Amino acid sequence: MKIYIFSAAITLVMSTSTFADFGLIYDKDGYVNLREEMNLNSKIIGTVDNNEVISCILEEKKSKFCFVNLDSGRDGYIFKDRVNFFKDYKKIVLKNSTQNTSVFKGDGVEVNIYAKNFNSDKIEFIKEGGGYYLGGKMVFGTDNAVPNKDYLQLEKIEIKHDDRDVIIPYDILKGYFFPRKSLDGMSEISKFNVYIKGQDLYLVNQFNSGGAGAYNVIFHIKNNKLNKIKAWGEQF
Repeated sequence: MKIYIFSAAITLVMSTSTFADFGLIYDKDGYVNLREEMNLNSKIIGTVDNNEVISCILEEKKSKFCFVNLDSGRDGYIFKDRVNFFKDYKKIVLKNSTQNTSVFKGDGVEVNIYAKNFNSDKIEFIKEGGGYYLGGKMVFGTDNAVPNKDYLQLEKIEIKHDDRDVIIPYDILKGYFFPRKSLDGMSEISKFNVYIKGQDLYLVNQFNSGGAGAYNVIFHIKNNKLNKIKAWGEQF
């Protein structure tokens, strides 16, 4: 299992004409060029490999380029036509949700996502660099502050597929926080998008979207095993 964490100073000044969506890089060359500016003549400053999940930020829906933040800390522009927005995947729908539990079900897949009310009593956080750590896990979603009782914390994810269970436990999830009251009043865990194709299952979400401390998190399940986790702050 691979875990990628990228922390960035987050500036959420998202205008009404700015859009963001998740997708997979796909190019016949096996990678796509990352450019300094929003045109094909701009300087190439890096590459992004196929099957990498990115958050494509568009200044407007008809934009031909996405702005992306990468795990390395580098950001730039990629050609939008090189992003597969999970169009050949089946989307598993939300069946029911409360503040602390969300259930997605369909096409032989069931995903249960649990969050718990956070209690900071007797919990020690370690400050390192520009953020905080809890039990060795970087804390996300609190705008570089220690979480308090106003936050929920991811507790467990259960996935049932092909008569097999995959459990992502608290020890892996304990760094992921989000406000008890979201900006739109909806449960944050109900906003996960769940996609499946064959033996590839993706859970993607942007927690606290539109607020300070917003971040993206992606869980990739392959062949009924946790393959990769990515989490990074989004800078618009």
